Parts: sequence; structure tokens; C-alpha cells
Amino acid sequence: MSAPEPCADADDKAVRTVLGDRPADELGRCDYHEHLFQVSPLLSGEELDDEEASGREAAALRRAGIDSMVEATPTGLGRNPAAVARVSAATGLTVVHVSGAHRQEHYAAGHWILDCDTAELTARFAADVRDGLPARDSAERGAPAVGPTGAPVRAGILKAGIGYWRISAFERRVLAAVAAAAGETGVPVMVHLPTLATNASPRPL
Repeated sequence: MSAPEPCADADDKAVRTVLGDRPADELGRCDYHEHLFQVSPLLSGEELDDEEASGREAAALRRAGIDSMVEATPTGLGRNPAAVARVSAATGLTVVHVSGAHRQEHYAAGHWILDCDTAELTARFAADVRDGLPARDSAERGAPAVGPTGAPVRAGILKAGIGYWRISAFERRVLAAVAAAAGETGVPVMVHLPTLATNASPRPL
């Protein structure tokens, strides 16, 4: 396997997709936040873990006139980069995959990622962009997922999730790590935070 190419500079107007780097002007109509695979304790009964079903959803997006999407499932929440690459190749839907981590409530107590310090998170997120997303998320980073051509499936955007009216210590580490990894790799950042519509509790005084 050849060494990964460096991520394109912003001046090159390139986007890192699960099937390789592409000019940004080829993205067309983009769905900026979707999930093809996701498993979270906050979303019990809403697991997305079926490649065939996700392929049908991706094909439906293409028929609706969507050319590209951001797969917004970050580390440790059931992401499946190799399957995403297969879906992208089969449907023609361009997919940019995130790295990073979600807000703390999406991880069960004792999840390994909650114990990672900022340096560990930074190294992991930057490696997802440069070397490829792991085939399987675990504390011991394994081999990268590979796409249909055998090339590693790399992240092209970094995600941080924060809570509603508060940022936990873990989330602060994630924010710092995402900022550092973005500085190292040159990829963009998205921040996900809940809104009033998704939270029943009022703002604390």
C-alpha cells in the first residue's frame, strides 16, 4: 500500500472524501449532516448498523438531487468507514467522513474514549485524517479501514460535540484536540450542540 498523500492545503480547494481527495467545486449539492452508521446509548432503538439499508438511503439522496454528504458519526459511535466507502462507490454519492468525538452523553460510562487526554485525542484525530479511520474503533488503534480500491478511508472533517448550556471536562479536551488536529491537517471543523428543541429542561438561571 502506498504512503498516504498529505492533505491538500486550503488554497488547493480540495476536499478529502472516503474515496480520495476531490476538488471542492465537484461536491455539488451537499447534505452537510447525515448518518449512514450510528449507535449511541442516547438513541436506543434508532441504531443505524445495516449496510444495505444505508445504501438504500444514500441512493434515495442521489435520486433527490443530492450529490454529496457529510457522514457525521465520530469516534466510538458505531461508525463503519469501509462500509461508507462501499456505499459511496455503489451509489455515486460523494461522502466526507468526520473524525472527532461527540458530547459526553453519547458515550456510556466507562467508555475508553472518556479517559483519553488531549494529546491522545489530538493524535487519534489527526491520524484519522492522515492515515485513515480505524476499521474498528477501540482503545488500541488498529489497522485503517480500506475502501473498494484497497486505499485507506480517511476523514475529511473534524467534529466536536458539546452539551446544552455546559461544556464538560471531556468535551473541553475534545474541543482542544479537534482544534489542534485541524491546525495540523488543514481540514475544516464542525461543532454539534443541542438546541432548545432537543432539550426539555429550561436554561439554568
